[in-house]
Amino acid sequence: VCLADDMGLGKTIEVLSFLDKIKEEGKEKVLIIVPATLVENWKKEINKFAPHFSVFILKGENEPVDDRVKAYITITTYQTAIRLDYINRINWDLVVLDEAQAIKNYYTSQSKKVKSLNSKMRIAMTGTPIENNLLELWSLFDFVNPGLLGTRNEFSYFYNSIKTGSVIEKQKKLKSLISPFILRRVKTD
Repeated sequence: VCLADDMGLGKTIEVLSFLDKIKEEGKEKVLIIVPATLVENWKKEINKFAPHFSVFILKGENEPVDDRVKAYITITTYQTAIRLDYINRINWDLVVLDEAQAIKNYYTSQSKKVKSLNSKMRIAMTGTPIENNLLELWSLFDFVNPGLLGTRNEFSYFYNSIKTGSVIEKQKKLKSLISPFILRRVKTD
């Protein structure tokens, strides 16, 4: 899912609630990738709302050599994620991207690395699913649900043809494709 609520509406708490639910279902390995400035915020929110979760902060120099981390949640930064092979060796139950607009540029090594992770479920958290153009939306959905919007070239063709075809019909088609996978609340709701 793409959790695209406006800033300040509690995306982190929503995710923590979901993590509580899937833990009850026997899920054991969650990876949360965040900008470096949000690591402490995630630790505080977990301590406040889910203190029963075990957490491992993956910084790089503490990369597990035997691939066995006893924590339910592993938190790392985008910068650390692109450097470590460890996160690619694990079959994660869930990968969460906070500030997921960090992968909006599909061609960066950061985007490619994050999209290559093995996971059963994926959540992209962002208050801005589109900042500049629709290809950013494609890149987010290439992580959340690969193939849903076709390849980048197929989507580019669709995106470019919006300008020449019936804009309203194409926007409706795109919205119908992504709406089951996007949760969005705005502050005026």
